[in-house]
Amino acid sequence: MPLLGPFDRPLPLRSGRSGAAEPRPSTSPVPTAPAPDDVIPVGCERTAALARFVTRTVLGDVETVDASHHELVAVFTEDVEVWSPSFHRCGREALISALRDRDDALRRIEVRISRQMAAERIAFTEWRLQGIFDRAGFVDDDVLVEPSHRAVESSGVLVCEFDGERVRSVRCYYDELGLMEELLLAP
Repeated sequence: MPLLGPFDRPLPLRSGRSGAAEPRPSTSPVPTAPAPDDVIPVGCERTAALARFVTRTVLGDVETVDASHHELVAVFTEDVEVWSPSFHRCGREALISALRDRDDALRRIEVRISRQMAAERIAFTEWRLQGIFDRAGFVDDDVLVEPSHRAVESSGVLVCEFDGERVRSVRCYYDELGLMEELLLAP
């Protein structure tokens, strides 16, 4: 859950199936189909599918997305910039490293995509995240937060900008204070 923070604990990204030497963007996993209300012009289905994949991957839905290093390299440009209120990374390798070092304080993370708008070079994805706060986490590597074993929810919008068939910019907007309150307050 690197884009949502606030904890610092590693959870390795699961290895993918791909053994190919050179990744190809067109073979990236394609998430579920968009809802009927979504605005996706003909020819922009690939942009929408990649945005759904990126949303699930960067928000930590590891049960749904099983991405290898090669698949992630195929999705992001080398100079990708990723921003959220609690996270900022520039560069593909820095992002992949952050995804591998994600915290594991939340378990059973599920990301639901409720709406999406896509065009040739940009996609907007509304998401809702649910997880269980059942492992201790560390804030700034020095403050231990005991788990509440409660369900935690957050929602927001993720914006992906594209350079060709690869993502060059990701911005994730959500209520950081509301999420912190859910995580840090006793049940």
